[in-house]
Amino acid sequence: MLKEGDVACFPRGKDGAHQIINRTDSPLRVLMLSSMIPGEIIEYLDTGKVLAKDVEDEDIVFARPGPAVEYWEGEE
Repeated sequence: MLKEGDVACFPRGKDGAHQIINRTDSPLRVLMLSSMIPGEIIEYLDTGKVLAKDVEDEDIVFARPGPAVEYWEGEE
């Protein structure tokens, strides 16, 4: 539970915060900071999906992980 003026920092990944909930009837202001470094992997922990983005912020893969493939599979 945070109160007015509190500052909270969360680690990236599964150990970090993944949701902010306002359980009051009052408006809430939240400031989120980011490095904005392009190219990232996003895990949606509630659904098991993974999104990979390139340096142009275009989606590369958006899927649920399945069976692992070998490194050389499909290579000539």
